[in-house]
Amino acid sequence: MIPYEPEVMQPPRSGGPRFGLLLEPCEDVSAVVRTVKDAERRGFDSVLIADHARTMSPFVSLAFIGEVTSSIKVGTYVVNAAFWRSPALLAREVRTIEKWVGNRVELGLGAGWEREDSVVAGNWASSAEVRAEHLSSIAAGLRTLPDGHRPAARVLMGGSSERSLALAARWADIVAFSGARRASDGSLELLSMGELRSQVDGVMGRIPVGACPELSLNVHSVTTEWWTGRDMPASVLAGSPSDIRRRVEDLRHGLGITYLVVPQADAAVLASAIEGLR
Repeated sequence: MIPYEPEVMQPPRSGGPRFGLLLEPCEDVSAVVRTVKDAERRGFDSVLIADHARTMSPFVSLAFIGEVTSSIKVGTYVVNAAFWRSPALLAREVRTIEKWVGNRVELGLGAGWEREDSVVAGNWASSAEVRAEHLSSIAAGLRTLPDGHRPAARVLMGGSSERSLALAARWADIVAFSGARRASDGSLELLSMGELRSQVDGVMGRIPVGACPELSLNVHSVTTEWWTGRDMPASVLAGSPSDIRRRVEDLRHGLGITYLVVPQADAAVLASAIEGLR
C-alpha cells in the first residue's frame, strides 16, 4: 500500500476523530438493536440512517434507536428535503426525538437524487438547481425558527458538486464530502486526495466569518487488504489497523476532516483501529 503523504500538515479545524456508522436498510428490529448496541460498545460516535421512499421512517427509527442506546448519537444521512415543504414541521420531528433521547441528534439534509424518491416527492421533473434551491430554503428556515421551535441538532449537509458544497458551507454545522462523483455513464468515481483537497479548500473559502463547521467524509471502503494501485482514493481506508490509523490522522491533520462515516458492512474492520485513535 502506498500511503498518502499530506502536502502541508495542519492542525485539525475541530476535535476528533469521530466515527459514524451508516446503517443498512433493515426491517428486522432485533437485528437493528444488536447492530446499534454493538456500534456503541465498539466506540462508534454515531449511527446514521438514510431516507428513501422504500425504507422505514428515519425519525421513528431514530427515536427507537435512541431508546435502546445510552450515549451514541443518532442521525439522518440524509433526509430528503423534497419530502418536506415546511421547515417548522421538519423541526417538530427532530425536537420530538430530542425529547426522547436528549441532545444526541444530528440532522443530515440533502436535495434528493434517486428517481424513485423524486417521483414520490413529486419533483422528478425539477432540475438539480430547483431541488438545491428548495434544500437551501429548508436549511434557512430551520435557522430562522424562533426559540422553542428550533431543534438543537447539528445540521449536516454536503455532497460532491460545487453547488451542494456551497450550500453546505453556508448553512451546515457539519460539511460532508461524498468522496466520489458520478461519471457520465452513471458509474461512481472515487476522488483522489488531491481532488478532495481542492473541494475542502473551496468550501473553506466560502465559510461565513465566525463559523467553524466540522468536516466529514463518506468512507466508501474499509479493508484489511493492501492497496495495490498507485494512488489510493481518499475515501478508502486499507491495510492493518495501524495503516488505517495513519490514514485517519492524515485526513485529520492534512485536510481537517475529523468525522468519518463508514458503511455497516465495514464496521468490524474499522472498530479494530478505533481504539488506538482515542
